[in-house]
Amino acid sequence: MEHKKIPTFEECIRIIEYLYPSMHDYVYVYDIKKDLYQISPKAVEKFKIPSTRFSDVINAHKFFAYEEDYDSLVKDLQKVVSGEEDSHDLMYRWNGRDNNLYWIHCVGHAVKDENNKPVLLIGCVNEVGNANFADNVTGLLGDESFKSMLNSSLLKNKEGFVIKLCIDEMKTINEKYGFEYGNSILKRTADLINEVIGENQYCYKLTNDEYAIIDFVSSNVEDACNIYEQLRWKVSDDIVKRRYEGVYTLSAGLVKFSKADNDYNLVLKKLEFSLDTAIKRGRNQLYIYNDDDYGQFINKTQLIKALNEAVANDFKGFMLYYQPIVDANTNATVAAEALLRFKYENRIIPPLEFIPLLEETGLIVVVGRFIIKQSAKFCKKMREHIKDFRVSMNISYVQIIKGVQFKEYFKIIEKLGLPYDSIVIELTESGYLEDNQAVKSAWNKLKNDGIRLAIDDFGTGYSNIHNISMLSPNTIKIDMSLTKNALKTNYDFELLRNIVSLAHELKINVVVEGVETEEEYLKIMQINPDYIQGYYYSKPLPEDGFNEYIKK
Repeated sequence: MEHKKIPTFEECIRIIEYLYPSMHDYVYVYDIKKDLYQISPKAVEKFKIPSTRFSDVINAHKFFAYEEDYDSLVKDLQKVVSGEEDSHDLMYRWNGRDNNLYWIHCVGHAVKDENNKPVLLIGCVNEVGNANFADNVTGLLGDESFKSMLNSSLLKNKEGFVIKLCIDEMKTINEKYGFEYGNSILKRTADLINEVIGENQYCYKLTNDEYAIIDFVSSNVEDACNIYEQLRWKVSDDIVKRRYEGVYTLSAGLVKFSKADNDYNLVLKKLEFSLDTAIKRGRNQLYIYNDDDYGQFINKTQLIKALNEAVANDFKGFMLYYQPIVDANTNATVAAEALLRFKYENRIIPPLEFIPLLEETGLIVVVGRFIIKQSAKFCKKMREHIKDFRVSMNISYVQIIKGVQFKEYFKIIEKLGLPYDSIVIELTESGYLEDNQAVKSAWNKLKNDGIRLAIDDFGTGYSNIHNISMLSPNTIKIDMSLTKNALKTNYDFELLRNIVSLAHELKINVVVEGVETEEEYLKIMQINPDYIQGYYYSKPLPEDGFNEYIKK
């Protein structure tokens, strides 16, 4: 029997060089006798493969095969090398140059010589996790096709616009009607988009419930807005025809690109930002990309990263300042409010800028532990000079909802030998307080254990009187804005006087915030406050500065 001619390693390489430019998979050949391996250049660009050609093949796989998968890979390859198996067919993970792990499916078949010994292993590698280039449900080209087309257009210095669309209620539709019905909505939406777009405009089905429309000719925002409005009208009309079954809306982000735009990844980031902004602003609307908004978003992202790093690095950058709270009748400093500060890139970030980010990310819970620990230590030191000194600190609604553990607070206080009433917890008032069971439970727990409680920012939130009734605080703190209004008009002054009078009838102490001058102090004293906090006495001070203030 005549044997087929076995191709040489170099002949296989030449074939690969012809094939790989037109393939999405990675073609390879392994010369078993010479222990040489060659793979498509695209694989080297994506994975930590040493080069397109390398030797000592099995050991070299240590550099790019995931360590947990390496032993099973070697075991399978050795079966091919020894002639025990005719093929290699295995799924495992490769390390990407971006430091991510990628599942790949490696398939190869052995070429044997006249003695039935394996001399070559020829095959291809494909990424198991790769997104489809086309979507079978909608019949549209998919995410990878969209990215490829956009990248190609930017490289050719084309101009135009791209719209990213999202079905707002897709999750609800799937849950209520099932995935088969959900797929029909995806298909119908694709059909409606195709009815709206014209020549030189192309629609793609992205992942999940998202679509993209690219126009390679016009960069006119009005044209893009017109597409969105027509599509929104068609969706609404289609819902009416379906007798309001599976009601949904579309959110969209719009990005223009010009001949000067050649950063493909940046355009994609702007597009994702634009759609996210439309969704955050209430859905069912088109957001047109704006550099200023994106700059603010980037700054916010960088600040969140800095906050995370600070927490991970033993709260480096966080610091506490203390503002004196003075007994209005004796002019004696009896307490202080702990105020959190954050230093980033050699400047102090305003609390209104970073506190919401701590709440948004959940970092407020761990930072809360830092605040109670530092504040309690400060209180312990101050009690050496001022008997019954107290420190107050803010706890927000968000902290309670995200699960702040007050038991940890109690342990910190007990460890320092402080009585519980040396700490005052200030709950920042907001529209969320009303009838919130989590807040009520946490509040009652604190009161029952002897922690003193205050409602902060009184006069700026909602249902003030109701919250006094619901929470029965020891203290209310009059917000600076209400203080300033009272100092300007007789009406607000009398309103504040009556609030203080009502609080006293209920045996609730009143702290008036925002008193800055002697004139303001004398006028506020007419309404008989219990305590005063403001620049009239002192601005917030670091611990050393507070000690100097007390000495003076």
